[in-house]
Amino acid sequence: MIFSGEFEHKIDKQGRVSIPARFRNAFSSGIVLSRGFDKCIVGYTLEEWNKVADEISKIPTTSTLGRKVARFTFSNAYTLEVDNHGRVLVPNPLRNYAQIKGTCSLIGTGKLLEFWAQELWVKERVSITKTAEQLNESPNNLAMGGPN
Repeated sequence: MIFSGEFEHKIDKQGRVSIPARFRNAFSSGIVLSRGFDKCIVGYTLEEWNKVADEISKIPTTSTLGRKVARFTFSNAYTLEVDNHGRVLVPNPLRNYAQIKGTCSLIGTGKLLEFWAQELWVKERVSITKTAEQLNESPNNLAMGGPN
């Protein structure tokens, strides 16, 4: 499944947030939530998580950077279930890391679903908009899938 779109959902008193209805089937086996590098939470399908975990596990433990990436990713990764109402409990350490309170912006980014504090997502969206032209003109034309 390709995750796309922007959604706003409230975090309830128990720390649960609703997964957008059109994405729920992708998480029927579970969802893995972990810290993202951009002060957000990243939601993986179990299949995608296994790919990411496998790639990180290939980095030699003799590499300082590799150890730090593994610690960053795995130390706050949670395998969770989506309940019958389409909600997932977002653990406190992740909510605190991403500064999520009240309303959560859920952002589809292709293979991943990102969970952002509403205020931080607004700032990120402005930053993306300001650099959109540069993104498309990057040396490898990353925005369009590589050089033509």
